[in-house]
Amino acid sequence: MILIVHPTQKEARQTAEVFYYMGIPASARRPKEALSALSLCFRAVLVCKPSALPCPEEYVDRLRAIGGGVPIFALNEAQEDLVLSPLFDGAFDSSLSSASILLGIRQLQRRRGLPLLGAYSLAGLVLDCELVRPCYCDRPMDLTRTEAMILRYLVRCYPEYADVHHILRFAMRPTCLSEPAGIRTHICSINRKFMQIAGRRLIASLPGEGYRILTPECEAALL
Repeated sequence: MILIVHPTQKEARQTAEVFYYMGIPASARRPKEALSALSLCFRAVLVCKPSALPCPEEYVDRLRAIGGGVPIFALNEAQEDLVLSPLFDGAFDSSLSSASILLGIRQLQRRRGLPLLGAYSLAGLVLDCELVRPCYCDRPMDLTRTEAMILRYLVRCYPEYADVHHILRFAMRPTCLSEPAGIRTHICSINRKFMQIAGRRLIASLPGEGYRILTPECEAALL
């Protein structure tokens, strides 16, 4: 997952949607909102137009204090932004393609031995964003884009339950308005498809808590 920080909500969502189409759950927030949204679930933070921040140095320091080592990148759009680049773990020009930005983020993460943005695996599931199809124990899963995104978010949340409203925020298109009932429909579809492959459901639900991937450890705890 990646946290997109932008002075305007509309442009933050547009940037987040680009990552969504690359198979990466993204949260679009304005600077103040991002401070309360940042958590260890995120693999990276991308700050757009850093020179628009009232005090960039202080803001980046606060992100680092909250993020616990999550790398922070800048997306520069003006000469003023370039001056601030040393504050960040990496910086990109806005003229670069989204694929190039993703590659740059992953290169830094590899050098530092950090988990890679766009890599999702758990208990035989492999849902990396570069795969043509997600798979389970090397068997391809015929998932829709939305179903794959929901699974990726649940992988990042594991072993915690994911609230349906958080799934709506993180796993759905940033510009798409969906209802909780739609998430339940997607979950049922995922479980039905997984049942055909493995003979069991993949996602469990708990009233008042949300949804969680049902690993063998979870199944044993439920017995």
